[in-house]
Amino acid sequence: MRMSSGREVRGLDHLNKVIGDLGLSEYAKVRILGSMIKVEVRYDPLERERRTLNSCRAQLKSLNSQNDMVSGQLIQQIDQLLRRTELARIERVLVTAPSPDGVKLLEEQLVSIQKEIIYRRVEVNELKRLVRLFLSYVREYLRGA
Repeated sequence: MRMSSGREVRGLDHLNKVIGDLGLSEYAKVRILGSMIKVEVRYDPLERERRTLNSCRAQLKSLNSQNDMVSGQLIQQIDQLLRRTELARIERVLVTAPSPDGVKLLEEQLVSIQKEIIYRRVEVNELKRLVRLFLSYVREYLRGA
């Protein structure tokens, strides 16, 4: 049974309100695809740090071609930090039928994602500090190289 267009819009408005109430507006988008509701959540608080680490990694790799042991070790540490920044990212796509049960299920999943984001924020703040300190060391090393 397909919901009428008006009910779909109300369901969409309701989900947008829930997303706003949960503080996920910055990370979530709601769309209606045919007879389905699709919610995409993308939380990537360390994207800028990841780009900077990759840039420094590329610079160190060019130095590493000269068999520089220190730059090789720094590249290994960057790889470890990159793996940790990937773990902080949350990307989810939720799809359901536009029924009251489907909307309720989406709400429950969004609450779960909100809790996961809150939990990861502590780690993200610590990781940002660590990356900032590490990058200052790497930049100093690159200046001297």
